[in-house]
Amino acid sequence: MKLFFKIVVITALWAVASRGMAQNSLLVKTLDSAKVLRNERNFKQAIGLLEAFDARYSDNYWLLQLYAETLFWMKEYDKADKVYRRAIRVYPDNYEIKYEYALFLYDRGHYQSARELLLLYNQKYPNIGEVQSLLGITSYYLGDFKEAGFYLESSLKKNPNNKTTKQIYTEVSHIVKPWLKGDFLFTKDSQPMSQWMPALSGGWYQSHFLNLSFNATYQNFLANSINSGLSGFIIKNSLIIPKAGFKATIGAGGFYSFIDSTLNFVWSLKLDQRLTKNLHLKADAERSPYTYTIASIANPFLSNKYNASLSYETKEGWNANLGYLSEYFPDTNHVQTAFAWVLSPTFKFSVFSVNVGYAFNYSNAKENRYVSEQSLDDILTDYDSTKQITGVYNPYFTPNQQFSNSLLANVFIVPSSNINVKLHASVGIFSRTMNPYLYLDKKQGRTVIKRDFYQDSFLPLDLGINFNYNMSNKMKLFVSYQYLQTFYYNTNNFNVGLKLYF
Repeated sequence: MKLFFKIVVITALWAVASRGMAQNSLLVKTLDSAKVLRNERNFKQAIGLLEAFDARYSDNYWLLQLYAETLFWMKEYDKADKVYRRAIRVYPDNYEIKYEYALFLYDRGHYQSARELLLLYNQKYPNIGEVQSLLGITSYYLGDFKEAGFYLESSLKKNPNNKTTKQIYTEVSHIVKPWLKGDFLFTKDSQPMSQWMPALSGGWYQSHFLNLSFNATYQNFLANSINSGLSGFIIKNSLIIPKAGFKATIGAGGFYSFIDSTLNFVWSLKLDQRLTKNLHLKADAERSPYTYTIASIANPFLSNKYNASLSYETKEGWNANLGYLSEYFPDTNHVQTAFAWVLSPTFKFSVFSVNVGYAFNYSNAKENRYVSEQSLDDILTDYDSTKQITGVYNPYFTPNQQFSNSLLANVFIVPSSNINVKLHASVGIFSRTMNPYLYLDKKQGRTVIKRDFYQDSFLPLDLGINFNYNMSNKMKLFVSYQYLQTFYYNTNNFNVGLKLYF
């Protein structure tokens, strides 16, 4: 009887073991077949196999892992996310699936969630350079610059030749270190007016909520017989709330005008709120001196600018922006501008990277400020009906139903790790405006100057080059040139700067 009982037990155990071996054999074959199909990009059959096996033998670790990976290859990101979450729920102590899910989240741009899983993995396995590099990069994207520097430095000790880690570590170290930058700008335009401006700026980063910077400038303007100067100082603080996807910069200061001995208060505010992974809402406001016309430097004044825009950036590299800008002047007049642009992903070859795009701009003023350069009496003294009455925008430029369509191009050249060059071009292809003109007319027996408009075409251009040279880890040289052509005037801008890190 005892022998019979033993035979029954052994037979039962063997049957169970045989079923387990058969199941394991079936699992291996299923996974191998699914992998082959996936690698051949036959996703439909691969997923069919995995789903059928999952229905019979639910929650197998190897199955869930391959299932999630295959969904990721298929760009079925929401489904892949659900499978990864399920795997972590079923296997809460398996750190490899946590790490793989962190890589998935990192690739999808969900840096906060990715960092939380990477921190758990790093606590369990604290000496893996690749994990610490990812922790540093996610912290950098989230604005945790000091934490990013800690992990990136630790990773470089283990993998000193990782180019990406080295590049981002250099950027992070330049953010957290105190810095000073000196600039010298020279501008000459066709009004004609010229300007030279030395500037000194600096920064001191301490935390998310304390990132101080300052900018001190002296602007000297020369135009006709006018020699005018503006001296300004502004201090700013930037703050970041990574989990909320929020950034803000607040600034305040003053500008002193030498021509009329006045001191004016200025301010600025910049807000950036991430709405989704790809979409940002930005809003800017500032009160600052208006210095673009000869009349504005002869009699200085300030304007208020308000700007709101939506920016969209895809993982593939497409960038788009849609915005609105309004500028208000002391005489209650204002100029409104609507704009939009789109840039393609970057095409890379050798040391060159190129992207192209399109931009549209529409501007209009509530009231026009185009007036005669001469008084009515002076015009009548030597009036010639065959000659046009010369006018000027006083005290600021006012567009009238002005729009432009432009093609954009950027070329980036990186011949070495210490040198990068950027060439940019914006070329108008179809641009129109209502051009003002002045004439004499009789009104109730009196001669008056009147203004009217005709549609005119123009060619907006923005061409430039920026040259940056890392002279050392503590010193950077910046040189730039820009040619800007608008409906009102064209200008040449030259700038050279030197930045020091301490």
